Amino acid sequence: LKIEQDATAIKPDVKKVVRGDFKMNEQYHFALEMLTCLSVPTEDGQELDVFCSTQWQAAVHEAISLLLNIPQNRINMRLRRLGGAYGGKLTRGNFVGGACSLAAYLLQRPVRMVVKLETMFETVGKRDPCLLFYEAGVNDEGEIQYLNTRVYIDAGSTFNDPIIQYVFEGYKSVYDTSTWSTKMYDVRTDKPSNVWARGPGNLEGIAI
Repeated sequence: LKIEQDATAIKPDVKKVVRGDFKMNEQYHFALEMLTCLSVPTEDGQELDVFCSTQWQAAVHEAISLLLNIPQNRINMRLRRLGGAYGGKLTRGNFVGGACSLAAYLLQRPVRMVVKLETMFETVGKRDPCLLFYEAGVNDEGEIQYLNTRVYIDAGSTFNDPIIQYVFEGYKSVYDTSTWSTKMYDVRTDKPSNVWARGPGNLEGIAI
């Protein structure tokens, strides 16, 4: 995945040129409650009541339906208030909801799962790390005359929760970017897929 923007204007008053790089490391969500789920077979084992700690019930609902190959109207999602875990429970509830419901459906007995903190560290993913290389020309007042940047966003092993568009919008923010040339890449690595964290993309874009 990539986004590119070429400069559309030129400011010739370049007195100094600054080059460098900037790195934002990954960040774990540190939720107070881990990913949890309770799945209970009902109606002679043909339906399930699912209590899953997720911000996105519809996604978990569909994931369980696809995994068990049963209609969604046989799966009752039940959820009261919960902490959102800063984004850590937005898409990763699919893992625990699917696994717990599969076990309950096959064993025909209630199954409860609580993911350990150590397992969360290894599997859930973190805020996407970013690496920026830049070159800026400025005048004597420090006003940017041109800016060339390359940004690499570490998505992990998949692009399941892409943030590149939000990084780009946060990066431009309220500035006049007519003299900016930017190449932004979402790259895959050999780490667990990273996941949205509080202010996904916008925070990274504003920081860089």
